[in-house]
Formats: sequence, structure tokens, C-alpha cells
Amino acid sequence: MIADPEARDNAPMPRSPFAIAALTTATVVLAGARLVLGETVYHPSSGALVACGLLLVTVVSLAAFLVGRTRWSRYALYGCVGAALAAGSAGDGTPMWWFLAATSVAALVGLIGPWPDRWLRRLPSADGPPPAATALLVALVATPAFSGLAAPLGTHRAVWAWAAWCVVLALALGRAVPGSLTAARWLHPALGVVVALLAGAPQGFTVAAAALAASTLAWTREVHLAVAPPARDPSVVPFPPELVAPEILAAAGLDDRGRRQGNPP
Repeated sequence: MIADPEARDNAPMPRSPFAIAALTTATVVLAGARLVLGETVYHPSSGALVACGLLLVTVVSLAAFLVGRTRWSRYALYGCVGAALAAGSAGDGTPMWWFLAATSVAALVGLIGPWPDRWLRRLPSADGPPPAATALLVALVATPAFSGLAAPLGTHRAVWAWAAWCVVLALALGRAVPGSLTAARWLHPALGVVVALLAGAPQGFTVAAAALAASTLAWTREVHLAVAPPARDPSVVPFPPELVAPEILAAAGLDDRGRRQGNPP
């Protein structure tokens, strides 16, 4: 047993997460195959959108699960497996359905069991993004899947364009592309309203809710600092005042603590 949390976080990763990742991937792929092949109650257009969206969310969640070892990835994988089971199993029982049921149950047992606690970080990463920024990226990536799940009878073409836009915006925000934060705050909700009106109920409600949630997160201070940190003058280098000769501090108008002389303590 490793008592030190930092040593625990840096301990070698066991083989269990790869088994959980394989079972989760198999569940999502089988559910996607059933959705695309029309073996469920979902229309092929909606099924294809759900399949693509679930696969995308699963890839992102597994990257955070295996590489970042973040605790939120465990709950994201719960959602991926649960959504895949709910959408992929909606239909007549076939051999593929039985494989889907078996892999989903095995994946859930692996996630619920004690194995993830042995390698997931107890403490957040020091150089990781803030929670609001992570939530924004996950919300954008998950939008295609939610949009498809809300319309089992068919998906409007505008929703496919909307789904592609969400993925592109998530990539731009993740790379801190100039103008991406402004687009997330202003352009994204405007596009969401237009697509919601084109799609109609009930899919339009999901599109509008997703746009509102993402734009709300984009206005938080954490996201602003993560995507557009304040510019710093590279010519100004902080220094500890105790390492500077007193006469140099006095010549610069600073006291022995590095503060401007005459400033209140």
C-alpha cells in the first residue's frame, strides 16, 4: 500500500485499466454498429449521429482515463457505457445485442469495482486545465451524441453541421486558437438558436440547451484564464528581494521587502 498520495499517483499503472478500456470500446462500437445498421428504434440518420458522438466522447474520456488518470473520466465512461447500452439495446434481440449486453455489464463492473481507485489520481494535476474549462470541452464534444439521442425519428441536416461545429470549436478552444473564446461566447449560442429553430421539437430543445450550457461555461473566469491568459511583459522578471543588495533596492526606490518606499504595509 502506498501512503504518499504523490507516490501513489506516480506508481506504475496496472493492466486493469486497459481491460476496462477495451470493454468500454467494444460496448460503444457494438452499439454504434447496431445504430448504423438500423437494428434499433433509431432512424439511421439519428443512429449514425449517436454512434459518431458516443465514439468521440469515449475516445476523449479514455484518453483522460488512461493518460491523465483524472477522476472525472470514470464518471464520463459511466455515461458512455450507459448511453451505448440504452441506445444500442433498443430493438429486437440479436446475437450482436447479446454481445453488447455482455460487454456493457463487464465494463460497468470494472468501472464500479475497486480497480479504478488504484490508479486514478487522488489529487488534481498541477498543470491540468481548470474544471470549468474541462467541463466546456466535454460539453462540446458530447453535444453530437445528445443531439442524436433526442431525435430517434430522424436528424435534421442542420444538426449534423452543428455537431461538426461543436467538435471544431472544442479543438480550437483546446489549442487556445485566437478568437475561439469569442466564438464560444457569441457565435456558438447564436448558431444554436438557428439550428434549434430548424430542427424543431424535440431535438431543437436539446440543441438550445447544449448551446446555453456551453456559452455559460465560456463566460466563466476560469475558462478565460485557460484560453486567453493575461499577457506578461517578458522583460520583467520577478526576484526575491533578499537576494538583492540593499543599496540597489534603495536606488530603485524599494524597501527591504521589494515594495515601493512610502507604500503602506
